Amino acid sequence: MVVIKDVTEISKKYSFPISFLSHIGDGNIHIFVSKCDATDEEWETGVEAFHNEIYDYVYKIGGRMSGEHGIGLKKIDYMEKFTDPVELGLMKKIKKARDPNLILNPGKIFKM
Repeated sequence: MVVIKDVTEISKKYSFPISFLSHIGDGNIHIFVSKCDATDEEWETGVEAFHNEIYDYVYKIGGRMSGEHGIGLKKIDYMEKFTDPVELGLMKKIKKARDPNLILNPGKIFKM
């Protein structure tokens, strides 16, 4: 699979190992990053840079950062940064239409 090859190549710039899990039927790929012996500073800096590079790559080839597991709290900023503004606006309109008081799982997908 080209994506796994490309992500593996990108990961060589960083000081931590990665591994993959995928759902062949629907095309979801999960990338696991392991801290191992990295210092806290190396880890925070490296993971941030890795995520930015990987999400940029994934969105350029038509993918998204999250499939069946959702965005959660840690990826909200990446969601805002990498999702097309029109697409993000549509998602927010759907959220507001279905949850006008924003009480269902607040702050877990995007900032409103």
